[in-house]
Amino acid sequence: MSISAISLIDCASLKKKLNNEIIKLLITKQKKWENSLRLLEAVSPLNTIKRGYAIVLNKDKKIIKRTSDIKINDRIFTMLGDGGVFSNIEEIQINQKNNAK
Repeated sequence: MSISAISLIDCASLKKKLNNEIIKLLITKQKKWENSLRLLEAVSPLNTIKRGYAIVLNKDKKIIKRTSDIKINDRIFTMLGDGGVFSNIEEIQINQKNNAK
């Protein structure tokens, strides 16, 4: 065999190895992307609502996390699985157990 024939064989072999490594890399990246997508779906506020929870927002569309975030006569919006409701705050009850911290 001549040197050019050996070079062609080496070149073809390297090309095949490179293609295989690219395929492996793409498969790895796709699996990481799919795992990231599953994680994002698990913590998605919309999926939280679908599980039966609600998200409550103030007039500035910020999430209300505690009773101190609202006051009497505030207007709030509660997001539910199939829509939402507006409400006016008439009374606030504070959990004494959590307040004692």
